[in-house]
Amino acid sequence: MPIPSHHLVRRVSAAAFVALAVLFAPGTAAAGPAGGPNCTPVRIPVALTAAGPTDQHIDGTLCADGDPAGRPLQILVHGFTLTRDYWNMPGVDSRYSYVAAATARGYATLAIDRIGVGTSSKPPAAAVTLDSNVEALHHVIIAARGGAITGAPVQELVLVGHSFGSAISVTVAGRYRDVDAVVATSFLHTPGAGATGLVASTYPAQLDSRFSGAGLPVGYLTTLPGSRAQFYQADNTDPAVIDADERTKGTGTVGDLATFATYFSPLADGSRIQAPLLLAIGQDDPYFCGVPLGCPNAAAVVAREAPFFGPAARLTGYVAPGIGHNLALHRSSPGATADILDWIDHTVPATAPAAR
Repeated sequence: MPIPSHHLVRRVSAAAFVALAVLFAPGTAAAGPAGGPNCTPVRIPVALTAAGPTDQHIDGTLCADGDPAGRPLQILVHGFTLTRDYWNMPGVDSRYSYVAAATARGYATLAIDRIGVGTSSKPPAAAVTLDSNVEALHHVIIAARGGAITGAPVQELVLVGHSFGSAISVTVAGRYRDVDAVVATSFLHTPGAGATGLVASTYPAQLDSRFSGAGLPVGYLTTLPGSRAQFYQADNTDPAVIDADERTKGTGTVGDLATFATYFSPLADGSRIQAPLLLAIGQDDPYFCGVPLGCPNAAAVVAREAPFFGPAARLTGYVAPGIGHNLALHRSSPGATADILDWIDHTVPATAPAAR
């Protein structure tokens, strides 16, 4: 079923890298929750610039309910100070898992650790920027299209981003036009006053017990202990989820923060996107829907974002009531996740597994 109308409004080479094999990261194939998908760690060689060497790597987790080969693929791109665990949070109820919901519909998912995060490469902090994230993600897409990730060339590929991962996803889709649809959650071009709170809550990752022995380069950041609640609407969140978020939190860099603003220009690469684009936001997101802007409904979100995109983006807005910044991890998030998957199914029909 399509997203209910009251939630949304619509405004009507590579060949060298294809030959690269994806290296399996340490570990073996692992089953998800009971009755859930089978998941396998993967490692993809990437570059940080358009002409640079593929001397870095992106690690990810490939999941599918069965053989991933031949399935439509969703590449999941997390936000600032998160990791790939955002999409399949360990130690909490599987109802919060975007991966479980997507694979149950027949999709394969690849949740990646962005460059500089988790077990992916840790370049100098100044080299981890919006642009280098875009180039690294582009190499992941090339590998997927060439068959090196799922075992067969991916014909239908959707990017699903969260927060800064949405900015990266929209930018790569506009710059390279190599994906079939984009879902950008929890990130708009017009942040509100609350966005300063995230920056204020960061400090050097080396000072945090989670990363003190990791040997991270200078300029890597994380959030202060006990500050993860800022990503949630308290009345709609299980405290166990916030605890899990704290345990699995990731890093960002000074390079990330210094280049956030390049996304906010109407002339940025995202303005050239040709793929259908869903903009999904929690109505209580403190960074984009607080004072003075607000996100009263989907029409308002599309009106705010329309100046940054051309008509080929076919913008759709979606506002999830009672949800804060971490769109996938609130008590009511399973409904929002289902609506997002409905949009993917119906907006790009070829991606719907039932249609294959």
